[in-house]
Amino acid sequence: MVEAKVLDLVHDFQCLSKSVTEQIDSHKTWLQELEFKEDMEATLSSNMNTTQLSDNGPGHNFAASVGIVIAIACFYWKIL
Repeated sequence: MVEAKVLDLVHDFQCLSKSVTEQIDSHKTWLQELEFKEDMEATLSSNMNTTQLSDNGPGHNFAASVGIVIAIACFYWKIL
């Protein structure tokens, strides 16, 4: 009788240990995804801050606009 209860406790402990291990693994995966997203956001924000066209003056803005329009026109004519 006592041995059966001990075996039940051991089985319950093993199930609990497996459940906790699975939860910890899922939390690790979630944290890794969160860290990846934070790294990507930081990289994107730093790139967006360094490549603003308005800091270069109106001449550069006009040249960039013309370049973008020409690129769109080239893509349009290649598709046709």
